[in-house]
Amino acid sequence: MEILVDTNALIYAASSKIDIFTVIRETFTDAEILIPKEVIEELKKIREGARKLSDKRAASLILQIINKRYIKKIEMGEGNVDDLLIKEALKRKAAVITSDKNLKQKLKKANIKTIYLKQKKILEAD
Repeated sequence: MEILVDTNALIYAASSKIDIFTVIRETFTDAEILIPKEVIEELKKIREGARKLSDKRAASLILQIINKRYIKKIEMGEGNVDDLLIKEALKRKAAVITSDKNLKQKLKKANIKTIYLKQKKILEAD
């Protein structure tokens, strides 16, 4: 199973001191984690321009982790990242991990498996 990772899930995990990649691999042992380059670009923008210092730190930490670990990076194309995630998930028959409520609703409507962090440690899937 492929799992696309959204920006909000990464920020939430880093802010909550959760090793999201280990949690995903422990919960979904056959998972291939995919980080869209567009998500990496969003993280860079947050690192450079977020108002909240905690978001800047979280984005910086996630970017360091992504660069140190082998995590497959993919390119989705131009456009709104949420829309691109939906399109890519449908194309690949992949799940998406997010903490974004609006994206969760869109994923559910599109019948895409949605994974999210709950209570700081538990991954739940819809």
